[in-house]
Amino acid sequence: MIRAMLNSNLYILKKGVLMNTNTPALKPLARELRNNATRHENRLWYEFLKNYPVQFNRQKVILNYIVDFYCDAARLVVELDGIQHTTDEGREADAERTARLEALDIKVIRFSNAAIDIRLRGVCREIHDAVCIRFKPASAFVFSDDGKTLIMSSPIHYTQV
Repeated sequence: MIRAMLNSNLYILKKGVLMNTNTPALKPLARELRNNATRHENRLWYEFLKNYPVQFNRQKVILNYIVDFYCDAARLVVELDGIQHTTDEGREADAERTARLEALDIKVIRFSNAAIDIRLRGVCREIHDAVCIRFKPASAFVFSDDGKTLIMSSPIHYTQV
């Protein structure tokens, strides 16, 4: 385990993710957010991410943030943005949060709640493409011809080095 001090906060490097040890209050809040997810978060979770071949977590604490969805294998955050993110203040906070996460080599992709309502299948494809770029074994999975399910295109082979 690696410990570091940044901005007077103690962080530990756990499974490749920098975690803020000074925010223990965020874990119960993250649990509460999971239990009271928005309609859009539930739709993306239950219709796609829950059974995605590469594991995603909901309401994950990273630094002093709670991200909507996190894939550790691809170091990918998926954020769903409601109306509060369209204000100048909301956009500014999102930009700072994204910059801090991307400084840790965590890619952040954002979708509006409207995108979940209007083009869920397209959102799922964008998430899948992002995972494939950042986690190569996931590219063995492709969407079926009907675009509704993921299927294995070829067996995944691992080589020991």
